[in-house]
Amino acid sequence: MPLVTTQPSFSLPDFTFPDVYAAQLLASAAGERSVVKTDGALLNGAQNLFTIFGAPCIARLTGLITADTGGQATNGQLRITTVVPAATTNLSTAVALANKAAGTSIRFIGASGTLTLVSAGVVMIDPVLTDDTRFLLPVGTLIFNSTAADSGVIAWYLEYTPLSSDCVVTPA
Repeated sequence: MPLVTTQPSFSLPDFTFPDVYAAQLLASAAGERSVVKTDGALLNGAQNLFTIFGAPCIARLTGLITADTGGQATNGQLRITTVVPAATTNLSTAVALANKAAGTSIRFIGASGTLTLVSAGVVMIDPVLTDDTRFLLPVGTLIFNSTAADSGVIAWYLEYTPLSSDCVVTPA
């Protein structure tokens, strides 16, 4: 009696075909991407968060306090320094960061330009009434500016959609 197997027959894809990798890169270029800066200390003055190279993007920014902030009276504000036109523009109002616990989230809600802190960490995001704000960010550097140094760390998450294949965003 011959030996019979019930395992299905399969073959591996041809990884030597050079256009397979290029096609995957092109497919991912059009979609949303994300980048994170986990070491956002509360410094006195400007701290560079992300650098946008090559072309603008549409982006949404979220912060998460990962180490408790101290009692220092510290206010923080998001800004962008652009290349053309050469300018620094405030993206938000200032928000008080003294005595905030790890797990507190920082978001923009709606079209207000107000940074919103949520101590519970978990947040229900309503895409119809109060979705998180999206920004058109030109080539430049996204900055968090603090009025005083304090303990605490903020991890910043930037979700973005490049407006051309030339757009690259990196943590600063």
